[in-house]
Amino acid sequence: MKALRFIVAICLGSLCVPQVIAQGSSVDGQRIITVDGGVTEIAVELGATDRIVGVDSTSLFIPDVRSLPVVGYMRALSSEGLLSLNPDILITTSDAGPPSVLSQVERAKVRVENVDNAYTFAGIQSKIAQIGHILNLTDEAVLLEQKVAGEFSKINENIMAYPEHYKVMFVMDSGERGFMVSGKGTRAAGILDIAGLDNAFADVSGYKALTPESALLANPDVILVFHSKLSIDKIKANPAIRLTDAVKHDRVFNVDSLNLLNFGSNTGQSVLALQEWLLNK
Repeated sequence: MKALRFIVAICLGSLCVPQVIAQGSSVDGQRIITVDGGVTEIAVELGATDRIVGVDSTSLFIPDVRSLPVVGYMRALSSEGLLSLNPDILITTSDAGPPSVLSQVERAKVRVENVDNAYTFAGIQSKIAQIGHILNLTDEAVLLEQKVAGEFSKINENIMAYPEHYKVMFVMDSGERGFMVSGKGTRAAGILDIAGLDNAFADVSGYKALTPESALLANPDVILVFHSKLSIDKIKANPAIRLTDAVKHDRVFNVDSLNLLNFGSNTGQSVLALQEWLLNK
């Protein structure tokens, strides 16, 4: 984005000192709201915790920000909740919304930054670089990118060590509504790609209800379950999956979805933990 120059008046008591600031740069002391767990995780790891004044509910797995005001779920934000924190910058991704709320926030002279949201390793690296630029922490971003690159190198080594091609079903436990299976275009599908695992429902777009018939037809080698408060034994007893090879061979894993699916700076560590579990089965 082309830098535009504008005048910002910094008021100290009754004294206003005009300064010229480049739009697209960052100034220490600005009030930041981060919306999206991956965005918040990266901002915290870059050392910007003291500038964050609010986060969304998907960020609450990060201990450093749990005491901060929560502006709601990232897909159901309100302009009142965001503007009540008097932010200078809102950093988020394309998952945030509704769009009308973000437009209202921009009209209130809050800088809204949408960073890369691709569900890939390259997307994570780009997200780190962009947030580092926004926060004027580019050196820290380079170091964080190097750390993440090392983790993804190890992920690729583990992929080469797989004894077989694993067909994986990634499902969300929706409580009384049953299991929803993750198809292409989802965060779960992105994680499977990164981990070198085949999506058993790659022909499905988004999420769809899982039936015993569709589960048996796919017959996955591995089942990953997120958003479930049930024990593994109770998950395996679910009629929708209990006859699959994954259950027969005890390859059902209840994942920490916030850590695994946020596509932040610690996603590599979460994928490595998943691979370690799989390689030891």
